[in-house]
Amino acid sequence: MQVEEEEKANIQKDLVVLTKRLAEVDDSLSRKYAYTNEYDKTIHEVEAAYSKVCNVSFALSHLFALFISMTFDPNSQSKSFK
Repeated sequence: MQVEEEEKANIQKDLVVLTKRLAEVDDSLSRKYAYTNEYDKTIHEVEAAYSKVCNVSFALSHLFALFISMTFDPNSQSKSFK
């Protein structure tokens, strides 16, 4: 019986240590998942902003090309840019 009592005490000590370690690992994982989610959100926001910049740049380049063609084309119907 004494051996079993000692084994029980050792198991309880191990259980306390393991429970504490489990809580630490769980907390660490929770923080890492939160950071990962925040990084993913930031990446999506940056991608959306970059897409908008590309679209605006594309539109501006076409408008500039139109302006240049209308300004320097002597056969242009619209003389409002001259």
